[in-house]
Amino acid sequence: MSLTYHKYPTHNEQTIQAAKAVLAASGYTIKYRNRDGKQYMTLMDYENRTWELGRSIVEANLKNVGISLVMLTSGSRHEFTMRINPEESGFVWTDDNTKLPAPRPVIDSFKGKHKFLSNFHSSPIYGYPSVEHAYQASKCANDADKKQFRTGTPDHAKRSGRKVQLRADWSDQLKIEIMRVLVREKFRAHPKLAQRLVATNTDELIEGNWWGDTFWGVCDGEGENHLGKILMDIRTDLSREDYL
Repeated sequence: MSLTYHKYPTHNEQTIQAAKAVLAASGYTIKYRNRDGKQYMTLMDYENRTWELGRSIVEANLKNVGISLVMLTSGSRHEFTMRINPEESGFVWTDDNTKLPAPRPVIDSFKGKHKFLSNFHSSPIYGYPSVEHAYQASKCANDADKKQFRTGTPDHAKRSGRKVQLRADWSDQLKIEIMRVLVREKFRAHPKLAQRLVATNTDELIEGNWWGDTFWGVCDGEGENHLGKILMDIRTDLSREDYL
């Protein structure tokens, strides 16, 4: 008996991994194949169980991770097709059959493999080496001051930005508007980074820091996390475009 799982774009990787783990634990080995540009995984029952027994185990275990079978059709006597309901993938079920929102995965450090989310990441835009350089230049009242941000490290740019004369209309609202434009351009100009951003799926993005920035990020559990919110908004927009 084999079972084929169709991987739809709306399913985040966390849900897919949970489904794989449950199905494997239910006594199925997993094999992959591609057809028409879509990936399928075929689950082979290696215990020779009848389908009705296997189905009841799979359904019960999938329900525990908030995944429901919404389509089950017979392709032949021993082949079945399963589709996971994306509307159910954000929930878990308790022992008393209560449906609760599933904990949302969090990325709270823009370092290591997630360094590309940082404004310090090398990603030239508008003639500046990084978003940080471009952002610091955008606050300058004098064009002459902007030239210093064409080179140097992001850290140096950040320090230098504290010394420039600010433009007269500089405000929190303008900061956010400019940052949104710059971060969006970063991912527009660098498609591979856009792919990596979309690959974070629905994870909550938090610019966690220890230096007290509670405007752009979160420090010691407190902060407005405007950079994280901008990144998540742009991720949503990119997921609707042809980056994958």
